[in-house]
Amino acid sequence: MPTEPTDYLLPGRPAKASVGFGDEYLQIFKGYSEMPMVERQSKTVKIHFLDELEFLSNYKLSGGTLQTDIRTDRYIWGILDDVYADYFKVIASCDTDESWTGGTSETINQRGGDGARKVSSTNGEEATAYKTISPALDLSNLEYIDFFCYVDDASKVDYVKVRLETTAGSDYYEKSIGGDLENVWNEFHLLKSSFSETGSPNWNSIVRVTLIVKATTGNNVYCIFDEIRAVDEIGYPQRYFDIGLQTIPVAWWAGNTALYEIKVACESEGARFYADEKGKLHFENRQYYNLHDEYKKSVWEFNFDRMTDLEYPNRETDVINKVIVKLKPRRVVSTAEEIWRYGFVPDIAASETKTIWASLNDPCPTTDSGIIAPAATTDYTANTQENGGGTDKTDKISITITRFANAVKLDVKNNDAGTVYLTLLKLRGTPAKESDEIIITEQDDTSIGIYGERPAGGMAIENKYLADEYYAQTRAQQIVDWYKDPRTMIVLGGRSVPQLQLGDMIFFKNKNGDKIR
Repeated sequence: MPTEPTDYLLPGRPAKASVGFGDEYLQIFKGYSEMPMVERQSKTVKIHFLDELEFLSNYKLSGGTLQTDIRTDRYIWGILDDVYADYFKVIASCDTDESWTGGTSETINQRGGDGARKVSSTNGEEATAYKTISPALDLSNLEYIDFFCYVDDASKVDYVKVRLETTAGSDYYEKSIGGDLENVWNEFHLLKSSFSETGSPNWNSIVRVTLIVKATTGNNVYCIFDEIRAVDEIGYPQRYFDIGLQTIPVAWWAGNTALYEIKVACESEGARFYADEKGKLHFENRQYYNLHDEYKKSVWEFNFDRMTDLEYPNRETDVINKVIVKLKPRRVVSTAEEIWRYGFVPDIAASETKTIWASLNDPCPTTDSGIIAPAATTDYTANTQENGGGTDKTDKISITITRFANAVKLDVKNNDAGTVYLTLLKLRGTPAKESDEIIITEQDDTSIGIYGERPAGGMAIENKYLADEYYAQTRAQQIVDWYKDPRTMIVLGGRSVPQLQLGDMIFFKNKNGDKIR
């Protein structure tokens, strides 16, 4: 029997799906395929497609570092940078650690990181800010330039420009943007071919990025630029991030999947994270829909002709009338203490290097003071006998450490001519320890009287990044208010309305003609 080629039967193929309406096509999905299921007898194939969140749910994060007092959106942005590191190059992060000439540092209104670059044009004059790039960036293998630009007043902007220079001031690529700007954060995803050329620039040698803003004649205006990157069209999903409302006291992601860490961080402040129909990743804080006027008015009305099903849940299992929130935020201790001790006495042959991994019970900052390099006699000793007897060979031992948030790699070398025993090995540092537990309880006694305590013992919420008592109490009360009575909920099945977006307000008209928002 001849064999069938299977090279094309592979998972992880990028895919898009669109729906046609007359002459228009509306994209409704972007993601990746699972392994195709081939039914040879019926000559059919089934392919299941998953969006970007599935990829994040399977991606195990690298070691990472322990971060303190970091805003939720910044933490998630860093996670995504770890995940997609191979699919982009940073041209300018616009953070506070970058050296710029011109403009000012913006540390309140930014997209990612801890800052952005604000460029102000006065009296209609062109204003510039630039950053030298060293070593030169090779962007030849990446297809798009992405960046964010916040506009103070679009009616006063003549143009903004992003210039990528091979020779400062003479050989460069430039993109000018004028009439498409809005009075919000504008997100740009631009083909490199859309940039005009001056002189003889080369995408494999970019040494400077220049930002230019020009107000219309006689006016003053400012624009804020952030996160200028060259990205791969297939592998790098665009992002649109709101400003987080919570600062996480201690955060680290070592050993977890990307989606798990993002989920925990979002739950800690009631934020939303999702992939839209174009594959773009969104982070929206809990106030997002209340602060944007477009979400305060109905965009679609459902009536009985536009529905496939309508259900008023009345099961007791739908009820939540008691919520218990447990808070145990971590804090980095101020004084160094023992964080790990080796429970064995290994022998190390002459000139041998032995690698030992220390797993930490509590994460530590990956700094010199967060995890202290072992000191002779204090943190390690070596002898010619396993029981600590014989000749002291501590001075023949050298230790090199590699720090991670919850682990340390120790390379221990014996510089002696004979075998020695490592009779003591420990580490000191400043761990991030859990604080004493705080318990917050919210319940509705009327609902408990009708349905009993639901769920039994209360719904327990534990989150390693939840540190705000006021929000924890507010969130618990909100859950109780929403779910204490199943009769206040409606499950609506509607005919396909692909233009609806997450967060859109809709109206439902019941059989009596009453509108429910």
